[in-house]
Amino acid sequence: MYYIYHIPGKKIGCSKNPNRRTKQQGAIQFEILEQHEDINIASEREIELQKQYGYKVDTTTYNKSIQGYSLEKVIKAGKVSAIKSWNKNRSRELEKSSKGGKINSEKTSKTTFMCDINDNIIMIFNNRKEAAKYINGFAAPLTNVINHPTRTYKGFKWKG
Repeated sequence: MYYIYHIPGKKIGCSKNPNRRTKQQGAIQFEILEQHEDINIASEREIELQKQYGYKVDTTTYNKSIQGYSLEKVIKAGKVSAIKSWNKNRSRELEKSSKGGKINSEKTSKTTFMCDINDNIIMIFNNRKEAAKYINGFAAPLTNVINHPTRTYKGFKWKG
């Protein structure tokens, strides 16, 4: 079951465990607005209710953020294969490359995680340069945001 909860004056969110989630967010009081068995319906309703109540609207739907969270749990568990499969096509292209320096730099670069405002992983990149290119940005400010976790760059949080 998926619950859409309301923390008065703060936000509307969606969770399978609203008691745990609202505690994580520092809420003392909350109310359950709706409950749904279908994650897709709950995700759509969460966005609709955020608009209706005048709260900030999530940039990523609940169902997509859960997919990112699941990937984050796999990574935290030390399953490097998740990252490899995520970047499967990119790795193939690097293998074809005749420039050894590029491949070596990939080995020493840091994996970079693109996150939404709630710290849910959206995408994973092999390095900061690749991440910056994806968002039409630059690696230096992205690195600065990684070093200061409360900041954002191009509307996203970054970890690396």
